[in-house]
Amino acid sequence: MHFTRANVGNVHALAHQLGGRYHTPHGLANAILLPPVLRWCAASVTDRLATLALRAGVATENEPVEQRAQAFVESVDALNQRVGIPRTLAELCEADIPDLARAACREADANYPVPRVMSQPDAEAILREVLPAAAQPPAAASARKRRARTTPSTQPSAKPARSRKPKPTAPPA
Repeated sequence: MHFTRANVGNVHALAHQLGGRYHTPHGLANAILLPPVLRWCAASVTDRLATLALRAGVATENEPVEQRAQAFVESVDALNQRVGIPRTLAELCEADIPDLARAACREADANYPVPRVMSQPDAEAILREVLPAAAQPPAAASARKRRARTTPSTQPSAKPARSRKPKPTAPPA
């Protein structure tokens, strides 16, 4: 009820849609979406990202501002990879993207202090960045492969899925 009254920023608005449609845990959805949203809005907040890069220790003051900003975004992506956050959401389907983007844009609000207001095409493009390669239209899959060849991969090695331990139950009385 709170979010229908107060609205949220871009990452949260997109993450809520993944949780609602695919039951993706909220923290995981936010973590998956943060790097693509940072890349999308980076030009609007280059100075702020550059400052974060300095404070996070991933860049130095003698580097150009744009390079520092890029280093920060890359460091967030690398951190995700180190802790096992996937770059894509396996459940995401291309056919769902327009509806998810529309709902995210309704939830995100220009009155919320975001560096860049997200439009429907923007939201769709961001969601397509987390679309699994197998679910992408051929042109998008080709573009992703080209980017992967030109960008060093930090994909973690495949890890077995963790199983949840059943909660202990009280003995019968």
